[in-house]
Amino acid sequence: MNENYKIPILTYHSIDNSDSVISIDTTSFKDQMRFLKDYLFNVISLNEVVMHIRKKQPFAEKSIAITFDDGFKNIFSDAFPVLKEYGFNATVFLTTNYCERLNNWPGQPDSIKAQPLLSWAEIKEMSQTGMQFGAHTMNHPYLTRIPLKDAENEILSSKKIIEDQLQEEVKFFAYPYGDFNTDIVNVVNQSFGGACSTELAIADSKSNPFILERVDIFYIKYGMIFKRLFTPYVSCYLKSRRLLRDLRRFF
Repeated sequence: MNENYKIPILTYHSIDNSDSVISIDTTSFKDQMRFLKDYLFNVISLNEVVMHIRKKQPFAEKSIAITFDDGFKNIFSDAFPVLKEYGFNATVFLTTNYCERLNNWPGQPDSIKAQPLLSWAEIKEMSQTGMQFGAHTMNHPYLTRIPLKDAENEILSSKKIIEDQLQEEVKFFAYPYGDFNTDIVNVVNQSFGGACSTELAIADSKSNPFILERVDIFYIKYGMIFKRLFTPYVSCYLKSRRLLRDLRRFF
């Protein structure tokens, strides 16, 4: 497939020095954003990603999108100033019942450090400068492990809470833990313009707008891999990592 029909959607979580599977240190994050700026990457919104996919249109050369899951407070303190400096936009997916609290929802692995999440004042400030916010449920559950009616409430109520706070439409959703099935996707399809998964791959013109593949920064945070995002090497590397991850889940 022509490279101009592909779009890496990067997934970040926390900007911190804990070295957990969901963290990247501040210096590395700054280096990555500087690389995107210096080498003239075209950072676009999820709105633009989905528009191009629906119309089967090519992306501008070296297009990329940036997302953050969970809504850590350090996005405001450490990522937001860098994004503003370089004129980049991003989408932050919020776990609404935990805003202004810690990320200690049920099911959070012990290996993940408890840290504060964004306040609504911080969210509003970022929103006013063009940052986009999406829904990530109210309580971060595995959506396929709870009754469908409860899952629907988690999805739609989180959307409404953000809309009430920001007074603007919430167009995108991200599945907690990447957990979804056909029923969950159908619920999201009825109320959102698109949704992000944790499927480890580079999205392209054939992607389902409601199961958008993303590249978790954990797998590419070391300099040389990140800098080769648009090469066949990284595509093969991601396929092998995805296979290993799937095998671990199976066993």
